[in-house]
Amino acid sequence: MKKLRLTLSLLAWTLSFTGIASTQAEPPAVYEMVPDQPLWLELDVKAQYPGEPILRSGTYVRQADTIFVTPGPDTKSEAAWVEAVGFWLESRPAPASASESNLVLTVANPGLQVTTPDGKALESLSAGSAIPNGSTVKVGESWAALTLNKINTIHLMPGSTATLNSSREANQLSTKVNLEAGGVFSKVGKQEGLQQDYRVNTPRGIAAARGTDYVTLALPDRIEVWIAEGVVDVLDPAGTKVGEVAAADDQALKVLRSPTITDPAANAQANAAIMTAAFGFVAQANTTNQSLAAKKAAGQALTAEEEAFLQTIYP
Repeated sequence: MKKLRLTLSLLAWTLSFTGIASTQAEPPAVYEMVPDQPLWLELDVKAQYPGEPILRSGTYVRQADTIFVTPGPDTKSEAAWVEAVGFWLESRPAPASASESNLVLTVANPGLQVTTPDGKALESLSAGSAIPNGSTVKVGESWAALTLNKINTIHLMPGSTATLNSSREANQLSTKVNLEAGGVFSKVGKQEGLQQDYRVNTPRGIAAARGTDYVTLALPDRIEVWIAEGVVDVLDPAGTKVGEVAAADDQALKVLRSPTITDPAANAQANAAIMTAAFGFVAQANTTNQSLAAKKAAGQALTAEEEAFLQTIYP
């Protein structure tokens, strides 16, 4: 039986494969999904496995973990990749308790720990709870989301620890997310007349942005920045710029890691590992999308507002 792997084309995670039934007389080519495979970027697949085709949505029929494809030149390969279809992290509205001068929990899952600057552990945490500026937020096996100054939002991935600081003077807002470990999805808002200095500081470097949508990972040996929208400057711990990563019209995620991984194969493996973890978190955190998917599965029509919401998370 032929093998089938997964490729991450643009932004993709949820594997909802569809196809058109084939009517050809010749038997279809058959591929079996390889279990527990990470998601790969399409550009890495093309570079590392140039002889293996990528099967696009609508060109095959799926039954459980078996893929049936119309025979052709590409199906002579013993291994192929299938394009995944998915979504980006959804936005969350600011809680009613949010203001331009506070930090507020938007999602507080079990296991969340918040320690104030004077070392006091906060109790009875829930969505809408305000936390003191300079607090340290530690996430266990779950995740957390916060609204900062009613304009910026962050989602902390499982296993993350971050200290949050912000200050506002007139039309200038300075935000520092000191990420000790783990990962943070940052959505830096825009407001007319407001200048933002938004930074995620890690032990290995700094990711600085003004009005953008990106992920920062604090890994033991490097900093990684994955950007979906806008431009991010990457600095070394001393504040010297070492690179810049910017979104492009092709809607594909762009990555910059410091220090770089020079071996192409190792770099592709690192991309796959990080993307699988990041988009696994997206699938977990997109609670509104989950409810809309359940509504559609039940045969219920979505409202115009719900359809518009989905457009904000698909690439």
